[in-house]
Amino acid sequence: MSDNEEQVANLLARSGALLAVRRYHEAEEYARQAVALAPQNARAHRALSRAQAGLGQYTEAARSAEEAIHLAPNSPDGFRLRALALSRIATKEHGLERDRLAHEAAASAREGIRLAPRDPNGYLRLAEALRLTRNLGDADAAVQEALRLAPNSAATWVTASLVALTANNWETAITASRRALAIDPSNYAAMDNLGVALRRAGKRREGTKVLAEAARIAPDSTTARTNLSRAGVNVARIVIMVLLIPIGFLAHVGLVLYFVFALGSNALISRYPGIVLRMESWAAPLTLFFSRRDQEDDLSDPYLATEHENAGTGSSWSALEGRRLIGSPVVRFSAISAWSATAIMLFVLLAVPGVADRLVVAAVVVVFAALAMWPTLVLRRRRREVNGRR
Repeated sequence: MSDNEEQVANLLARSGALLAVRRYHEAEEYARQAVALAPQNARAHRALSRAQAGLGQYTEAARSAEEAIHLAPNSPDGFRLRALALSRIATKEHGLERDRLAHEAAASAREGIRLAPRDPNGYLRLAEALRLTRNLGDADAAVQEALRLAPNSAATWVTASLVALTANNWETAITASRRALAIDPSNYAAMDNLGVALRRAGKRREGTKVLAEAARIAPDSTTARTNLSRAGVNVARIVIMVLLIPIGFLAHVGLVLYFVFALGSNALISRYPGIVLRMESWAAPLTLFFSRRDQEDDLSDPYLATEHENAGTGSSWSALEGRRLIGSPVVRFSAISAWSATAIMLFVLLAVPGVADRLVVAAVVVVFAALAMWPTLVLRRRRREVNGRR
């Protein structure tokens, strides 16, 4: 081995060790040095791609992976790294561009599987890509194959939780995330997925606590902070709807215009969440403030899987079993909207003089109240189901 080859090998060994402990900045520096010394070394480009992906530089990670594929077309690692980077880029896109990137990622993952059919990582990359195309049946099948090959891998359960989240299957996502954390208690991705799943399942205080812990463990990653901020945006949605009630009466805009303003402002936030998420300085603390833990939310160890969750084998697990077609956030928003309308019409009935036909208004109050009861009861039942699983 020449001195140059030995130096490159040492640099790659250092980069690999740093990647294992998630010190991506330093790992990237060593990988760049290896690439500079040996630009034809595919391993160096793969190490650089891994470090760039860890830093969230997914466009650069995809380029590095493509260079590794060019230099070593028979190695599955380059294809898997490219699939990972393209999937992460696709999550930030919309419409046709998202579909194009996701399909490219799936094709790259399938090539990785062809080259190494016994390696579970190829199936994990495929599942990540397929979930973005909403092909949840094939994504679930890919996860199950990965679980068959590596049932004790934290990464496998993290991907399983991700597919379950995409399928709006919150309880299954909680189970998968806790299994991952039982294997690797400091796994940032599993902790973040668990926090999201808990919040969407109705355990908002518990989920916020987990998200805050994830943000503390990986301060360089913005994912958990963004999820905390997005939860703060959900608080802002409710505040907007409540504040518009007295404003609507003072401005005499009427019930129809109230719903136009309330639903329009929430639709704007849904379509362009980045506008509000830029205000992380208040959105995340707002979530933490409204999610202060009380006595019933005491968590001795929220990351360990329960005996029930550990039962069975990986091969029997499915991200789609028990899924819900309508997510809890939609049901919750429907309940809040219906109860707000009920309150407004009740106020009109009791406090506004000169209402021509109070019997009609009373009938409208009854109708809105009846409409509000259904999503409310659904939320209560789902919350009891989550509590029963703990």
